[in-house]
Amino acid sequence: MKVNGCAVRGARNLLSALSALSALSAPLHAQTDPTGTWRTWHTEHFRVSARVEDSSIVRIAAAEAERSYALLATELPRPRGTIELTLFDNVDFSNGLTTVSPTNRIAIYLATAATTDELGEYDSWLRVVITHELTHVFHLDNVGGLWEGLQSVFGRNPLLFPNAYQPSWVVEGLAVYYESRFSNGGREAGGFHTQLLRAAAAAGDWPESNDVVFSSVRWPSGIGRYAYGSRFFALQAAEHGDSVVPRFVRHASGQFWPSRVSRPLTAAGGDDVPHGWHLLAQRYAVPPGDTDAVLLTGMRGQLQLVRSP
Repeated sequence: MKVNGCAVRGARNLLSALSALSALSAPLHAQTDPTGTWRTWHTEHFRVSARVEDSSIVRIAAAEAERSYALLATELPRPRGTIELTLFDNVDFSNGLTTVSPTNRIAIYLATAATTDELGEYDSWLRVVITHELTHVFHLDNVGGLWEGLQSVFGRNPLLFPNAYQPSWVVEGLAVYYESRFSNGGREAGGFHTQLLRAAAAAGDWPESNDVVFSSVRWPSGIGRYAYGSRFFALQAAEHGDSVVPRFVRHASGQFWPSRVSRPLTAAGGDDVPHGWHLLAQRYAVPPGDTDAVLLTGMRGQLQLVRSP
């Protein structure tokens, strides 16, 4: 029996989204120590929780959260309810986590990303990570059409958030796009992702969009969804105007088959994914005459092409 390829890809995206939602809602064993005295501070849109000994950072984090909220609200529909923002400082790595079920919640690990090649340039680690995670809240909490009706009956069931079914290069690409748009840094503006895309184009090894998802084992594995996704949306904005990205989010949030990307993107005034992906490959191809160039790796600034001796 012949099976439609789009249906297969849609089913895979559905399973990936369900796995991601399950992971986000699962307990994080052996990651954080909940002991100690905790306090909660309230702002207009957030409840910020942290240990008492970390209270000095709360004011900065709360200000950054409200700043990011105000900027994202200029482009995307505001998320529902108060957002829980929890700060942890008892692990020796940098990261952030977001879930939208049963409520909108963000967890931030406060260790500064000082040795991360992927995030080589940023003005403030808190600004970048909070903007990134808050973009997930704005994006994933946005529901319309049938999904809005289903949530009115069944509540914030994790299966009823349509944007969570989209490929992970869309979910993470949007977050990196906005972390870079609303800060003086971010990975879309840095050199590391540029190197990855230039190297792939120079080697004739440009991946398909389905090769840069959460489950991909192809180099650069999990990094690909951030690098290719953010540059894809940055190129769409450059070609068709900044408003194409928020329009895409609105269209995607109400579509019946939630994993589709091309339909809401073209409805928003952008390119379909195959054409947009081809344009992205062209953008990062080594310019004619530079075929003997050497790609420098390991830099913490913008990529440079230098000729071989």
